[in-house]
Amino acid sequence: MLKLKVLPFTKELLSSLSPERWLPPFIRARGKQIEVGPPAGVGEGRGISLRKPLALIGIGKSAPSMVRAAISAAGVPFTSGLIASPECPGERVEGVECLKAPHPIPGKRSIECCQRIIDLLSDHEGDVLFFISGGGSASVELPAGGVDIGLIAALTSHLLRSGADIKEINALRRALSEVKGGGLLRWVRGRWASLIASDLYDDSLPDIASGPTVFVEEGPEEALRTIEKYRLEREFPSISRAVKRGSRRCPEASSRGMNILALSMKEGGRSASRLLEGVGVRTSLLREPLVGPVENGLRRLIAEGRKTPGEPAAAVGWGELSVKVLGEGLGGRCSEAALRALKHLREGEAFLAVATDGRDGNSPGAGGWVRGGGGVDMGEIERYLKESDSYTALRRMGGVIEGLGGGSNVADIYIYFRGVRLLD
Repeated sequence: MLKLKVLPFTKELLSSLSPERWLPPFIRARGKQIEVGPPAGVGEGRGISLRKPLALIGIGKSAPSMVRAAISAAGVPFTSGLIASPECPGERVEGVECLKAPHPIPGKRSIECCQRIIDLLSDHEGDVLFFISGGGSASVELPAGGVDIGLIAALTSHLLRSGADIKEINALRRALSEVKGGGLLRWVRGRWASLIASDLYDDSLPDIASGPTVFVEEGPEEALRTIEKYRLEREFPSISRAVKRGSRRCPEASSRGMNILALSMKEGGRSASRLLEGVGVRTSLLREPLVGPVENGLRRLIAEGRKTPGEPAAAVGWGELSVKVLGEGLGGRCSEAALRALKHLREGEAFLAVATDGRDGNSPGAGGWVRGGGGVDMGEIERYLKESDSYTALRRMGGVIEGLGGGSNVADIYIYFRGVRLLD
């Protein structure tokens, strides 16, 4: 049986997703201009020329490392810049101020971060280069007229606890915001480009950080469907009226720039597969993302893995499975998936789940792992699940993944193993 040490493997996985690895080819200096777009042979090859010097704006979990890669590795010149991120290191990033922002629930700090960015854009007459990643929806916010930030915060918390799909949540966020769905472009005076790292299972640009630079021409219908599905008017009686009032977007500014997908969510799964193949594990990579209820995703991944011939073997899934928050314990999607996997695994099988941003829910870890065949106490598992305390459970019944930095926020990686013994 092949032995695989969990911490070195997951560290190498997250390192492979670092912006220093994939971002610089998207930025090329051409005299007084910066060409921003896919490298030759990638995608459609379309790009846009921006004039030096630039203003740099970063929003989301991976924004600090994206800006660092752009300046240190690609040599992007700038006159001003600002980052709003929950992952700010507590100091400037290559000379750019980094504002610590909330996540996942917005608050007054979200408005403060947003206003700082708006002020910078209003004062900058030149071109702008944006760096957008997942986890940015709560980082910056300017509520639409008449909407209180407390309402947006309460709605977000309620929907997250209900296990709502991120697209349902984002439809409501855009309807209640002046800066989402391309609204931030109202304050851009020149040309612009936005390099985007996806944390969405279909790489939908309007849903990554709720699309601050992605113009979306939409009515209230999608947001109203979310309200009806989760019966939100029972707790928030004014929500439908607020959604119908709508927010302001800027189609004119959207025509002066370009949104570019720089990192697909699928890349996390591809990187995990390459690493496993490199150590001799026969690997099957799921073609479609793992989304929806966690139990359904686990059954699908394990079934795929058991069909993979030979040993050692693995099935790699990528995406974001949904879990309902039932208690006040410590955990997240990844640790809960690992704990639930214990109920399905046989002798000689194992399971690992890791968040590529290095953060799993409200726990201090990035995920967890388990081995099958250990005489599982189903009642004990259920007690931990009812308290949403999967992190604590894994410290006793499996293993937790800690000590990781973030790579890029491209969601979660789920791996089923057969003929592989996971080790601390």
